Amino acid sequence: MDRRYDIDRIRVIVFDMLIMYHIGMFFVPWDWEIKNNQLIEWVKWPMIFIHRKRSLEADPENVLF
Repeated sequence: MDRRYDIDRIRVIVFDMLIMYHIGMFFVPWDWEIKNNQLIEWVKWPMIFIHRKRSLEADPENVLF
């Protein structure tokens, strides 16, 4: 079986999005276990986009907006 490098790239991109999402959770005003004292407003927009994608995959009826 040949190695699928395109699938590897997709995995890397999705894993990077997961890491950035959890780093971003420090800086948005939503509830999470760990918070930073300094909130960054613009971070919430990419976070909303990623969260909507995750919500659609988990439950198409329950979306953030």
